[in-house]
Amino acid sequence: MKKIDYVLCTIFALIALASRLPLIEKFQSHWDGPDYSIAVVRFSFEQHTPTPPGYPLYIALGKFFHIFSQDPHRAILLVSVFGSIIGVIAFYIFGKRIYNRSVGIAASIIFLTCSTFYYFSLTPYGFEILIGPIIGLAYFVYRIFVLKKQHGIYFGTISAIYFGIRPQETFLIGPLALLGFVFLNKKQKLISVAVFTVITLLWLIPLIQTTGGVNSYINFNLAALKTDVFSYTFQHNLELVIKG
Repeated sequence: MKKIDYVLCTIFALIALASRLPLIEKFQSHWDGPDYSIAVVRFSFEQHTPTPPGYPLYIALGKFFHIFSQDPHRAILLVSVFGSIIGVIAFYIFGKRIYNRSVGIAASIIFLTCSTFYYFSLTPYGFEILIGPIIGLAYFVYRIFVLKKQHGIYFGTISAIYFGIRPQETFLIGPLALLGFVFLNKKQKLISVAVFTVITLLWLIPLIQTTGGVNSYINFNLAALKTDVFSYTFQHNLELVIKG
């Protein structure tokens, strides 16, 4: 990374902020939004605020922004804006590192102007904040699988962050993560597992306490698996994984 790269990342981040922040939605437009907003001030699996497994790091970021904005709806929207800023920087670095600076610029511009990404940066969904971690995961899988590098610490860290934002994404992102894990050597596998475990426990233990203990947490998640994952989401996600 040269000075020009830092300058470009700053410019893209400011564009993301200026093009999103003034236009975030002013009222709830979908059922998920109220659930997440309520979860910022009252986390409850029993009331489905949010639905298990709980989007732990996503809601945690909402709680962080709630410190600065006493409106929980706005706080959770700021997470989406923040996700756009991280996402556009990740797109630039990914394109630049694998190809060249021109590709990084093109990727960032496409991201900033793509209607789907733009919509999720203005609304309270957990998808926008996933962009940075998924690009990071793809980058390290590329280095492990294609360049034959060993990045157990980075791989474990980015995998844990992604998992902590939206645990159910495991069905979609699992094959990519598995590709990277398989091509790590034995030592790096152990390192990645250890790092993943530590980071996961940092959010999982407080989450279990918040939901009333281990038994309560397990029961809520088993109910969610039965009604959501295996009755609809599993088949739906399996189709997407196969297509991908």
